[in-house]
Amino acid sequence: MDDVVRQPATTVQRLRKILEYVAALALCILIAVTIVDVFGRYVLNKPLPGAFEYVRALMAIVTFAALPLVSGRNEHLRAGILDHLISPRVNALREPFVQLLSALVLAAIAWRLWAESRAKWRSKDILSSIELPLWIPIAFMTLMCAVAVVVTLSLTLATTRAALAPRA
Repeated sequence: MDDVVRQPATTVQRLRKILEYVAALALCILIAVTIVDVFGRYVLNKPLPGAFEYVRALMAIVTFAALPLVSGRNEHLRAGILDHLISPRVNALREPFVQLLSALVLAAIAWRLWAESRAKWRSKDILSSIELPLWIPIAFMTLMCAVAVVVTLSLTLATTRAALAPRA
């Protein structure tokens, strides 16, 4: 038996782990679909039916399941080519503004995705080869984008507090 007492995982930690597993599983399936399709296409002259649509849906899952994770770790792609010219204090004050701008952009994307999902639900559009209603992956994308907004806003609050805290 371990003498170490294990702390129960928080809800946020559980959700983070679920998103990591969803993205990893979707990526593994995406790789398998691609391998089967390429092998079938070029070796057997028989491509995997619906491969393009599977790849489309799986790419959306991989990308958008990872979005809240990237937002929570503040690991968005950034170009820091001018950071060395700005004082650490100004950089610390700039960070909350950048995060707030990111949250606003993510909110706009989530709003547009929501509108698109509703339109696809009303029109009953489907990914024809796999017979998946198109609104489902778009709704997933909307949800993940909305979660990323909440995560980014909470990170904005944390970095604002840190930036405004008195320096020792």
